[in-house]
Amino acid sequence: MPSRYTIQRVVRADVGAGKVYDPKGMIPDPQVRTRDMVMEMHHPKCETVARFAQPIKLSATPGGPRSSAPATRVHADEVLGDLGLGDGEIAALRNKVVA
Repeated sequence: MPSRYTIQRVVRADVGAGKVYDPKGMIPDPQVRTRDMVMEMHHPKCETVARFAQPIKLSATPGGPRSSAPATRVHADEVLGDLGLGDGEIAALRNKVVA
């Protein structure tokens, strides 16, 4: 972590610089919270999860996540069907994984 003195020198020299966070350090930062960079979302298994929002804010096309990540294997049958596997093959694979 650079010292406060180093940061002041960089700022005075008009060098574009900023903090570099790990995810845990980013979440409580007041600037991050003010810019709505962290949002709370409902998740079916974890209840509420914090996730990072869209970093670029555009008025006409704001973007951002619409839902939480799906649970494991939720779309497995659909994906395997799209790959050309039939219902029997998918069921056999599912039985093989569970066993």
